[in-house]
Amino acid sequence: MNLTGPSASMINTIITTTENLGVAVPTPVADAYARYTKTDTALRTVYVGDGALATAVLAALDAGQDPNVDHEVQRIVTSAAAGNEAVATQVRSKVLQDLVAALTDSADDLVAAWQEPFNAAAADIATTAAQLGPISLAATDAVVRQGGEAADQWAKASQANATIDTIVGAWTTLAMQTRFVPLNNRNGMLRFTDPTFDQWDSIPLSEAKYNAWDAYGLGLKLSLASSADYIARGQAMEAGYQQIAGAAADTASGKQDMTFVQAARSAFVR
Repeated sequence: MNLTGPSASMINTIITTTENLGVAVPTPVADAYARYTKTDTALRTVYVGDGALATAVLAALDAGQDPNVDHEVQRIVTSAAAGNEAVATQVRSKVLQDLVAALTDSADDLVAAWQEPFNAAAADIATTAAQLGPISLAATDAVVRQGGEAADQWAKASQANATIDTIVGAWTTLAMQTRFVPLNNRNGMLRFTDPTFDQWDSIPLSEAKYNAWDAYGLGLKLSLASSADYIARGQAMEAGYQQIAGAAADTASGKQDMTFVQAARSAFVR
């Protein structure tokens, strides 16, 4: 899984997605993002401009005043220092760090907020799957052949699948921005499904990229993972592999026969 550094635009995507799902953005995140955007906008106008300094110096001289102590001249000189690109970059970096910290502290709150639309979409997938049967959502011809309410069910299923895909995408972006969980390509399905080890090993699911509709069709439980869930699911899969490895080692040493090894693959249920 490629990880990126902090990005205000990516964080904005998380916030926008949350708002579009009809759930509230945690207040600390909303406040920190508002501060970032306010600061970023203000930094664009801190420096008054090159010509302004010459104009102010001339105005002070015309008034018989020392430009070095003139208020307007001092303001413009200060703006040049404060508006320096290096200074602006440091200021943006600081408020972005504060934004990421707020997002990290609220990561599980965000996931909890996404649970309601996720669960509603998962319920729609279960309902429409019972009506449509084991079809691909891309197989529109099969939907047409069914006739009746099949088209409406297909549209509902497609929307639910898209909603979950959007939430999982936001979950992944959240993880990349905050590191609230250790991401890797192998465990991608654990973000939104809660498989047994037998399902993980036999389908197989390691590095798989099924969408929610197809995952449900494979018998997987659709479940958006909190940070604790994601870590626990990964640990459970590792424990399953370790049990198989242990059984294989015992077989190699003559302690067990292969029947036990095969049983180990299917008996591991969390």
